[in-house]
Amino acid sequence: MRIFVLALALALIVGCSISGQVVKEDYVEIGAILPLSGTSAQYGEYIKEAIDLAVEEINSKRDSKLKILYEDSQCIPATAATAMNKLVYVNGVSVVLGDWCSSDVLAMAPIAEKSKTVILASAVSPKIRYAGDYVFRVQPDAFYYAEKLASSALVDDIGIILVNTDFGYGFVDEFERNFNGSVLVKEIVESDANDFRTELMKVSQYNVDALLYVNYNWLAVKQARELGLNFTIFGTPTMENEELIRIAGSAAEGVVYPYHFDPLSNNPLNVVYQEKYKAKYGRMSEGFAALMYDGVQIISLVLSVCGEDSTCIKDELYNLTYEGVTGLSKFDSFGDIRKEIVIKTVKNGSFVLY
Repeated sequence: MRIFVLALALALIVGCSISGQVVKEDYVEIGAILPLSGTSAQYGEYIKEAIDLAVEEINSKRDSKLKILYEDSQCIPATAATAMNKLVYVNGVSVVLGDWCSSDVLAMAPIAEKSKTVILASAVSPKIRYAGDYVFRVQPDAFYYAEKLASSALVDDIGIILVNTDFGYGFVDEFERNFNGSVLVKEIVESDANDFRTELMKVSQYNVDALLYVNYNWLAVKQARELGLNFTIFGTPTMENEELIRIAGSAAEGVVYPYHFDPLSNNPLNVVYQEKYKAKYGRMSEGFAALMYDGVQIISLVLSVCGEDSTCIKDELYNLTYEGVTGLSKFDSFGDIRKEIVIKTVKNGSFVLY
């Protein structure tokens, strides 16, 4: 009798029934490739928080649960491609969330197309629009941000400092196409640079009215003011980040940038989302997290129809219309999405509508 009880207990521990069948938890594995370390880690962590919150909510309501397999890209294209290969050919996922970095998404896209694996990215490079039939985005293309900023930038002469990535070139190209003034100087910096004084002084020699700064390292904002440069600083949606205030401090006051989300929106879905997010993480959600929160909800709905059939998932995404925290989401024939873009600024240490 004692032997029988011990054997039964062991069978329960290893997940086997008395009949010998394996009892497997019912979940669907989804990949996520994000910059969880390196210079862009803050954005990756925000998005990861939103993914975890969405999965927690979804799993509390359905029998077939989601499980996220995270990979750290460090915002390095080769690392992102390696992670994509692992998720597709080792883990066998049908959907990958991310990356946030445009160059990473472009490195992942050929793998997605070859394997017929759906990517749901949050990145802005216009090149992603043509990256393949299985590549979708929850974030608007750089065109919409740049167009809005260019039409709002009521200055004649501008200088540009941009990071040497697909994000940097893509945003600047779209801005120049829509800007009615003159771009007098353009300086390129590497993604790991931390000293921008040389580039800032070169820009200042042209007596520009404003600087368009396309990067996600905020030391340049602080260094510009330390050098006594008082021109208006225009930026990109990456500026809405607590790191800007922490690093640049009062130097961040008055920066102007385009954005896709108002955390204080009275949209009932956003109100509930912000309450849940704040209860879990102790602060309100910013816009990149909110986009991917909606993205996970969208994927969950499609999985409930398609299971892990990636071709079905792709087709359903093209046909889906979803009303969420960030408003209406509907993918066009390129897998892109459009959101209302607003102009924001930093005032008294807070991100507010301009």
